[in-house]
Amino acid sequence: MRRIAYVLLVLGALPIGTIARSAQAASVADFYELAKPAGKGPFPAVVLAPGCGGFHDEYTPPVFDKYRKRLVDDGFAVINVDFTKAHDIPGCANDKGFLITSEDYAKDILTAVTDLTKDSSIDPTRIHLMGWSFGGGAVFSALALAERESVKINSVVAFFPFCKGALAWKQPTPVLTFVGLADKIAPFEQCKDLVKDALDNKSMRVVEYPDALHSFDQFTVTTPITGPYGTFGYNEKAATQSWSELEAFLKK
Repeated sequence: MRRIAYVLLVLGALPIGTIARSAQAASVADFYELAKPAGKGPFPAVVLAPGCGGFHDEYTPPVFDKYRKRLVDDGFAVINVDFTKAHDIPGCANDKGFLITSEDYAKDILTAVTDLTKDSSIDPTRIHLMGWSFGGGAVFSALALAERESVKINSVVAFFPFCKGALAWKQPTPVLTFVGLADKIAPFEQCKDLVKDALDNKSMRVVEYPDALHSFDQFTVTTPITGPYGTFGYNEKAATQSWSELEAFLKK
């Protein structure tokens, strides 16, 4: 099975308490990729938190390159949180268990946020988080840690979040969540208890796409890939509409 499919399917197969290996990043900052618009700023910033396969698996590099270019063109500084390189792991999990917890991934994300606030070209009041799948759960966990540590996060965008093992939060930070109703790998139903407070206080908006699978924005997977735990692949309508939604959301 191709590597990305395997990693995604492991998410559905493993109990979240199983940690095969967990390592603290010696310095996640050594693995940042920071892109900025032309000029001096200060710029709003977006922290990108990829899914289980990170930025370097078979399909995702062109997808994140496109997101990064679009965001920079829109005037945002963009930073990659490369947890796989920082922790020297191939992905978030293997056949023996999870290699990193949602909380440890969230710590990497908050390290990036803290470092951005020290950059004079970044507006510290306009730092946003954007996560996909396992990274979607991790940006939720980052909200919980930020709440404890009084770190300011302006808003969060989560694509088809994998919520098992993620931490709950109470602060009414604006959150935009995109889910595919045909997603069997990370069905949003698994998130309902975690995000109850955000739904109740109306700080979270959930946008649903009826025919969309997991990884519906992954235009590099034009033909859906199916394994024992679900199917993932591109949905042009959902990908196009979600970009328009998140662009408007970030510019509020």
